[in-house]
Amino acid sequence: MCGVGYCSACGSSDYPSVFESTEVEILRSTMKLFYDGACVFCRREIKVIRRMDRDGIHEYIDISAPGFDATAYGLDAWRVNRYFTGVSNNGTVSEGPETVYLALKETGFAFLVFPLRFELVRRLLNPVYRLYARWRIPISNKLGRKCDGTCEVKGER
Repeated sequence: MCGVGYCSACGSSDYPSVFESTEVEILRSTMKLFYDGACVFCRREIKVIRRMDRDGIHEYIDISAPGFDATAYGLDAWRVNRYFTGVSNNGTVSEGPETVYLALKETGFAFLVFPLRFELVRRLLNPVYRLYARWRIPISNKLGRKCDGTCEVKGER
């Protein structure tokens, strides 16, 4: 653990992993899902998750909305802008593929992303996801990202 959020060198994260937890309650609680509503890819991903969330158990928070403040949720603005982030009711933070898995698991559609339950698959997928996360904004901008300047995060690392 390097103490710098997510460390690409060692693959560690300051955020506790839901996959490492043995508490079943974490997986059954509703989540706040933070997404970039200005991003073409993010809107599609959230549209799919919302469709599967028939009972409306998740709260969807658009980080590109004027006035959004990640610190109000105890989150780092840069990380929330970079990675698809979820926060369970007990405060456990997840990112990327882990968030997708947990969101779909809670809606009863975990079978669609079942391979993400295995550590080896997550370890193989995380570098691919990190690469995607790095380039999603520039690619989305070319595909018509709808951002009036309010969704840019200052101090990007």
